[in-house]
Amino acid sequence: MRKKHLIGKCEILRSDVDARGLASADEMDAEMPERGKRGTMEEWIHYHANLVAFRRREEWHSTTRDAAEERMLAALDEVPIELKLLDGTDVAVHPKSHNALMWFRSRDWLVGWISSRVEALQHAANTGELEHSDIPVPPPELVEDGTSRIAFELACMASEACHPGVALSDDPDDPGRFADVDPVDIVRIHRAYSEVNGGRLEALDALVKPTKGEGGGRLSWSVFYATLAKTMSVPARELMDKHSTVALLASSRLSVPDMPELD
Repeated sequence: MRKKHLIGKCEILRSDVDARGLASADEMDAEMPERGKRGTMEEWIHYHANLVAFRRREEWHSTTRDAAEERMLAALDEVPIELKLLDGTDVAVHPKSHNALMWFRSRDWLVGWISSRVEALQHAANTGELEHSDIPVPPPELVEDGTSRIAFELACMASEACHPGVALSDDPDDPGRFADVDPVDIVRIHRAYSEVNGGRLEALDALVKPTKGEGGGRLSWSVFYATLAKTMSVPARELMDKHSTVALLASSRLSVPDMPELD
């Protein structure tokens, strides 16, 4: 191919990239031969390759959007994430309702509170700031008790995350078989829980762009559920207890793209 023909192909390709908004003029100018049409054949080949790369951005955006669509459909349909634990058993981590998520939040706060106290106790004992006579129970025993309580709470949370449906089980204080689950699996369940109850919403930005409410305000949860209850003619209590929060949020955002963000 002669350089003249290659330059012509680059001009056509540049126009196409520009029309599709796949690269800015500055980006394309930065790759163009400095001497313009007097540049070498190798420089124009390099420029053409970069224009092709810009053109392929559309394929990447298309793939990203397709992946976002899959995550949104999973959120709307309240699809759980299935995991195979290290012991060979299968579990499914389910998206949860607002009321269930509030339980998880309180348990998460408790785990954080105990963890910070255990860490402070260990530090005080190791640095000599705390004597055995300062407290009725020896520090090592308190640390062991605190660590055991953390493990218990995490097991309960894992058990509820894997409980079928959006609601909690009848006895959320019973970890059941999850008391003996490998710590690595507890972490995996936690990650899956984060995905089905929040991570999937990240895909919304690839489909619709949120806007602030009037004055830059945000919706509160009470306003969100009250508005949704009125729109759907369903009691707010039922929405908060029998539907996953992620499905309701995804449905609202997709049907009303300019809905204000939630606090």
